[in-house]
Amino acid sequence: MRSRITYLVGLIALAAVSGAQSFDKLIADVRAADYHGDRAALEKLFTASESLVGSKEPQDWVHYWRGFALWRKAINGFNDGIGIDEQTNDLTRACNEFEKPSSLTDSKIAEAACLMSLTFMHQSEADKVKLWLPKFMGLLNDAEKEAQGNPRFYWVKGPELWYMPKSRGGGEDLAFAAYQKGLEACKKQPKSPFYVATWGEPELLMNLAWSELHRKEPDLKAARNYAKKALKIVPDWHYVRDILLPQIEAAMKSK
Repeated sequence: MRSRITYLVGLIALAAVSGAQSFDKLIADVRAADYHGDRAALEKLFTASESLVGSKEPQDWVHYWRGFALWRKAINGFNDGIGIDEQTNDLTRACNEFEKPSSLTDSKIAEAACLMSLTFMHQSEADKVKLWLPKFMGLLNDAEKEAQGNPRFYWVKGPELWYMPKSRGGGEDLAFAAYQKGLEACKKQPKSPFYVATWGEPELLMNLAWSELHRKEPDLKAARNYAKKALKIVPDWHYVRDILLPQIEAAMKSK
């Protein structure tokens, strides 16, 4: 309850302030709105962050977090059944932000993830797949060379491996292995300024929970354990608490 109150107070403060807000506060608000599945707040935070463009804050990371707000708005939209046109618009705008700090590895990883989602959403449209697929694969390949144990790379690489046929070097086992590498990488992340992306551990645990639920031979106990581990880190994560964990528990009851 306390975290929810803190979150609401933050949103009230956001509504009361027109113009600049601190970079650290923007990031904290974006992360909270993401976990709460608050798409409206993420859009407002993206708009509010315009005041940071051209400021003394590190611009590569300003554009990263602006793109992040739109990316997470789109991801939460998948849970809410948002229409494909709105989702495409959010992901495209996110890509535009991630492209601006073109040398930032985390931006390459994030843009690759957005392009992968766009490719999946429009898989029946050959012209769009032809445009997005090579770009997302190229960005992910570049990021892999630069990542050096970046947990967020493994978080994005896992789904690619999950949906890739074994004949092309993918498969469930390799996806699980990527997520485990990501968890190991989380332990080795150096201390960084607040604006540097260090997220990943709860997100990797969530992906493991989802994957254990949906693999060919589901391990529902493992799925529940991973989901609960994610919730220990982020207790009020709307998707894990209110959607994924109930799905896992329903599957356990139906066995």
